[in-house]
Amino acid sequence: MPPLLLKLSEKRPVRLHYLGVSYGLTPSLHKFWKNSGFVPLYLRQTPNDLTGEHTCVMLKALKCDDLETTCDPEWLTAFSKDFHKRFLNLLSYKFRDFPSISALSIMEAADAGNRNKKDIKKVFEKNTLYTQFSTYDLKRLESYANNMLDYHVILDLIPLIANLYFGKKFDGDVKLSGVQSSILLGIGLQRKDIDDLEKELSLPSTQILALFIKIVRKISTYFRSLETAAMQEIPEETAVIKKKKAIKLMDGDVTPNSTLQDDRGEEEDAEASWDPVPKTLEDDLEEAGDNIMKQMREKQRELINSLDLSKYAITGSSQVWEEAESQISAVTSGKKNTSTVVSIKNTESANKRKSTETAADIVAQEAKKMKQAGGKKSHRKSKNKR
Repeated sequence: MPPLLLKLSEKRPVRLHYLGVSYGLTPSLHKFWKNSGFVPLYLRQTPNDLTGEHTCVMLKALKCDDLETTCDPEWLTAFSKDFHKRFLNLLSYKFRDFPSISALSIMEAADAGNRNKKDIKKVFEKNTLYTQFSTYDLKRLESYANNMLDYHVILDLIPLIANLYFGKKFDGDVKLSGVQSSILLGIGLQRKDIDDLEKELSLPSTQILALFIKIVRKISTYFRSLETAAMQEIPEETAVIKKKKAIKLMDGDVTPNSTLQDDRGEEEDAEASWDPVPKTLEDDLEEAGDNIMKQMREKQRELINSLDLSKYAITGSSQVWEEAESQISAVTSGKKNTSTVVSIKNTESANKRKSTETAADIVAQEAKKMKQAGGKKSHRKSKNKR
């Protein structure tokens, strides 16, 4: 009979599919097993009564392709994804007291178990953006990124942003450093205050807020790039139809749910009909300015034509004009002792002034003369009495 027990040196080791470990979670132990390639699959929510530590179970898949009984190569990836999703949701409950750095390390270990990182598709696009955030939310994020608001105004948006970021919904355009990721995790997932992070990270609150605004600025820039890319994908024909619909909506000819026909007689949905104007704002302003200047010049011309300029005409006899012309020719020829001032007496100006006097002006002048004469007589009488 063969012996019941054998020496280890005489027995070949049994081929395994995976290795597992269970331990009380501490930063040092988790770092050791993480560096050894183990992936977390379970974390107890309540601490141990004796040690006060949370029990953690981690596995490591071994190479077993040559064995008779093989497993699906993605079995560990499925477990790690499920743990990652549950851990994100529980960070605001039982795991809220975890240091943000430790929580971030646990999530990194869970991500290491995802062997199909190349299969992660870009699922966050413009349509998804508008289902998660309103236009007012995006405007608040942009205003805070431009230092126009306090961080309390956008605090309600941070949990959703943190879930999207740590849930790998964003593409590679959004990259955060280790400290920035810890701050986003602490504020967005664990719902911690700035004072709590100040003690935990040993950083002043001003520096934490400075890093926080950089995070929001990166997210806001990413959202704006999604909107820009979506606008560039709009077909040109659809843009023309949208413009026609927008004009008719302003005129009140159609309703938002109605349909309109283009020049080819094809019906298009009027709900999505909109397109920017063909002219730029600068061209419109320049054209409006030219029209206003043209109207002003026409009004000035009408005003000039309505004036009576005959009263400014200089009349004189032919002899006077001949003398003036001879004086001008003498000045231009360089003769000395010749006056450079040419004067022509307007014979009609005095007559015009007299002819334009009204009866009231004549009466006023006569009354003034009589008053002056009466004043002189009274002055003479006073002298005689003396």
